[in-house]
Amino acid sequence: MDKAAAAIGASDAASLERVRLVRTGLEYTRKTRDLLAAAAAVRAGKSTAEVFKKIKTETDKYYKGLEGSSAVRVSRDIQSCLSLRPER
Repeated sequence: MDKAAAAIGASDAASLERVRLVRTGLEYTRKTRDLLAAAAAVRAGKSTAEVFKKIKTETDKYYKGLEGSSAVRVSRDIQSCLSLRPER
């Protein structure tokens, strides 16, 4: 993404915005994957609830920073569809 933004330069704001949109989507996907993997690891007995809670706190903070973003729909969508409680 950095190379794409550098190649565009400052002359094309719309293209830079598209790069930012893709970058945000990729980071959102990584954070969500890490959260779901952490929950699965606890369920499988390979991790602890404390580790999950730490990752969830970090992820929720990241999601909060995306409120109002047109790049992604924030965690409420995921949390309303999936059980992320590792205590199951």
